[in-house]
Amino acid sequence: MGRTYRIALAAPDGKVVSRHFGRCERWTVADAASDMVVSAQARELPAICAAGGHDDAALDALIGMLGDCRAVAAARIGPGASARLEARGIAAFEYAGFADEAARSIAAYLDRTEGDDRDVAAQVDYA
Repeated sequence: MGRTYRIALAAPDGKVVSRHFGRCERWTVADAASDMVVSAQARELPAICAAGGHDDAALDALIGMLGDCRAVAAARIGPGASARLEARGIAAFEYAGFADEAARSIAAYLDRTEGDDRDVAAQVDYA
């Protein structure tokens, strides 16, 4: 098993990444490595987009609530939100498909591209 990363997925049902970043109210937060999803939990967070716009303070608050994640995947992420996520050290991915595949693929990508020390396996009690 490779490194374990915490990844927020815009997958309200826990199975399919299907929501826009700013419109998702129920996230699946997975601790995943390239070959397996170790754990997943639901996280209720406020949707911040309405009628095509968002409030900057609400965006910053949402990103703060995802601050323990190394990456975020959503069916759509606007360039402003993506840039703000990246500025906070959270990789942003547009992905529509199965949540477990997204989490494993993102973990594999992170393994290949960076030496991040935020390996959540050392921080999370899986008991």
